[in-house]
Amino acid sequence: MRTNRLTDHLKWVRVLGRSAGRPVDDQPGRFFYRVTRRVPPEADFYKLAIDKYPVKPDDVTDEDYATWDAWSFYDSEEGARRIGTARTNLGNRIVRFKIPAGAGLTWDESDDDGHQNVRGDRDVLERYLDRTCVAAVKGDASPRS
Repeated sequence: MRTNRLTDHLKWVRVLGRSAGRPVDDQPGRFFYRVTRRVPPEADFYKLAIDKYPVKPDDVTDEDYATWDAWSFYDSEEGARRIGTARTNLGNRIVRFKIPAGAGLTWDESDDDGHQNVRGDRDVLERYLDRTCVAAVKGDASPRS
């Protein structure tokens, strides 16, 4: 049975207002977007900054370091495109994670531009990757790997 993509999207994205620190379990579902080099993303896509730098560097604020135990996502394709355009080293493809209620992941908004810090188990997060690429960051590059 085919489903209407808009209906499917609206069914998953029913989040109004700020959701800081609320578990995804409390929500009907969420989409999160992130820039990557390949689709599907390679293993380093899932590494956390805290794993790379377990001791806080001197030039990093305590507030910023407190977010290093989370994956950086955006709540919209446009937000991911903005960071992908500003930081070209991240890649040129945008992937989407469709995280349902009951997944056991949490998120909090770190600022007003739609940036989200997502926390939880890597295997759980990886399970909810939408295996298709949403879009290219810029240009006419194919959104596929």
